Amino acid sequence: MRLASRVVSTLLVAVGVVTCSEPPTNVHRGAAPLALVPQFSAQAQAIYRSLAAFAVTLDNVHIVVRGAPVGDALGPVLKDTLVAFPATADQIAIELELQITGPEQTVVATVDLQSGSTIYFEGTQELVARVSDTVTQGEPIAMSYVGPGAAATSMTIAPFIPSQPVTLAPLSAVTFQAQAQDQLEHVVNGLPVTWRTLDPTIATVSSEGVVTATNKAGSTTLIATGLNGVSAQATIDVAPAAQLVAIGGDNQTGTVGSKLAVSMTVQALAANGHFVSGAIVTFAAANGLGTVSQSTVATDLTGLATTTLTLGQTIGTYTFTATVAGAPSATTRVTASATSGPPAALGIIDGNGQADTVAATLTTPLRVKVTDAFGNPLVQQAVDFQVTSQNALLIAAAGTPASATLRVATGTTGVASVSVVGGTIVGVVRVTASVPLTSIPTVSFTETLKAANPTQLLVIQQPAKTAQATIPLGTQPKVQVADQFGNAVALAGLEVDAAVTCTRCETRLPSTGKAPAPSLSRSNTVTSSRLTVPTAIARTQSISDTFPRGLGGKTATTTDGAGIASFGDLTLNEFVGPWQLEFFTPNQSLAVAFSDLIDLSAGPPASIIAWSVLDTSFISFSGDSLFPSVRVIDKVGNGIAGVKVTWQATDKLSLFDSKNTVVDTQTDVDGISVPGTWVTPVGAAGPFFVDVISSGLALENSPLRLVALLQAIGLATPTTQPALAR
Repeated sequence: MRLASRVVSTLLVAVGVVTCSEPPTNVHRGAAPLALVPQFSAQAQAIYRSLAAFAVTLDNVHIVVRGAPVGDALGPVLKDTLVAFPATADQIAIELELQITGPEQTVVATVDLQSGSTIYFEGTQELVARVSDTVTQGEPIAMSYVGPGAAATSMTIAPFIPSQPVTLAPLSAVTFQAQAQDQLEHVVNGLPVTWRTLDPTIATVSSEGVVTATNKAGSTTLIATGLNGVSAQATIDVAPAAQLVAIGGDNQTGTVGSKLAVSMTVQALAANGHFVSGAIVTFAAANGLGTVSQSTVATDLTGLATTTLTLGQTIGTYTFTATVAGAPSATTRVTASATSGPPAALGIIDGNGQADTVAATLTTPLRVKVTDAFGNPLVQQAVDFQVTSQNALLIAAAGTPASATLRVATGTTGVASVSVVGGTIVGVVRVTASVPLTSIPTVSFTETLKAANPTQLLVIQQPAKTAQATIPLGTQPKVQVADQFGNAVALAGLEVDAAVTCTRCETRLPSTGKAPAPSLSRSNTVTSSRLTVPTAIARTQSISDTFPRGLGGKTATTTDGAGIASFGDLTLNEFVGPWQLEFFTPNQSLAVAFSDLIDLSAGPPASIIAWSVLDTSFISFSGDSLFPSVRVIDKVGNGIAGVKVTWQATDKLSLFDSKNTVVDTQTDVDGISVPGTWVTPVGAAGPFFVDVISSGLALENSPLRLVALLQAIGLATPTTQPALAR
């Protein structure tokens, strides 16, 4: 039988009593039936009758019988028993056996009605147990509810919204809790509660307090009732969301790919302005740009729904929307701006690999772009440019100061640029670009500076610093076509001529000391003074009389593919002293070049010639003296010092002032040999002659014979000849 139909009206307890005063062997065992009649107050009876509604079944009776109390202390336990209370029983008879001290004894019986070990009702009654007593009527015992939450005197329902009812969206659900309090408003836990709504067509409620709205709009009352009879109620409205209001997350700014600091929060409102709980809000990023952490969110009790916004990978404006399905008017949106992230990459845009002439500003500026991890440009980002090859400078714009290092900021497209002003030296220009205070790899530009237009000739291989006349220069010169800064210009096929000159020296002549430098006009033939010889009827002829002076060898050549003119057999056929070579183009289109000074010495001995006297001289009388000299010269007439010259009077008549007929001498610094005075004997008619030789040298005119003839008295003086330049 279900407990709901049970009525516990009487508990019959049959007690067999044994008195301790009787001898144990003569114990009189007799039944002492005691009847306990539970009496429920109206409240307790109502609670008892509602047990089934709370799924509570009383399944046992706990009886404790004690002796009479002694003072404030409880009496001793005479009996403690737990008896099952079958679900099909309306009454229960319990037979107990007590041991009492006499024919009768006052006892205190406590009866608990329990479900398991939980006491729900309890009553205590003082009784007198008598041996062989006859029960005529049950002893009343007042039963009170002492179960869970028995101390509760009031109840509230949560959650709740001040000043307005809880409004549910159709078909949504909200879980409510009932909270019990005692008279001091302390929370009382454990009170069983039942739930119900007054209009289940609008909203239903489960035994756990979950209220579920139907699809019908309206209002109903939610009631929570505790087992001890306390209750509470709340108004529940069911209405769709009519409006969505954005209350958080609008007008934010963040870097690309980042989560925005403030979540997007919207509030769903009913037509009457009340918060709508359980409305399904769909969040989305417009056009798929960006993401939301939750795409569908049910509003909470106050109508709020929240999602986290994440910006996409491109800079610009992002729009995020919120809508409620089936409610076209319930929509809203927020916007956010995405800025570039931190610098992550640096790349060359333009300007690499250019070539231009020295001192020119390269046509295309060097341009780099700074981007974040997603390729977005960074605006106003510092970029450092630096010339690492030291032959160029950088400028930010025309008219601004030039420098080897320059820091510029990127523009709206993330691009920073500088222009390169080339130096005056040809070669490779290297420029690096870097983003300061980052680990982004540096990028490098490589540019090429070429020579400008040809403007001059440069001697790139100097001739030997010393040379001998008529002998090819030990080091032959090379001349380069160059621009105004001295950079080599690869101009092939250009004729370059060479001439001897002396722009930084004076010509020293053997006997007269210093003379002005010769006046030259880019000619390979130089005209100069020469020591004069005496008046003569005959004179010594030599190669120097006809040998061309100036610059010998091939004096014109053409430049090769590198713009270099190489000379191979140039000789200086000039008087000893300092000389220079001059290089020029036939049309004088390029500035001329001069070599370093060349110290020219005499060439190899070539000739011996009479010097202070003629080859043939005349004397007026025998015994007269002459002062002869000869000169050893090279092909161009330079005297050669240190040459051994032997004088021999081979006429068997004349002598030298040393009384010798043979005199050995050496030429002086001007190549002149002087034997002393040549003395003719008195009374001899002549002719007189001297042979001059240089042993070991195959010299032109060697041996040279000087002749002295006695001029008859009265004969005319021979016709004189002018001084001849040699």
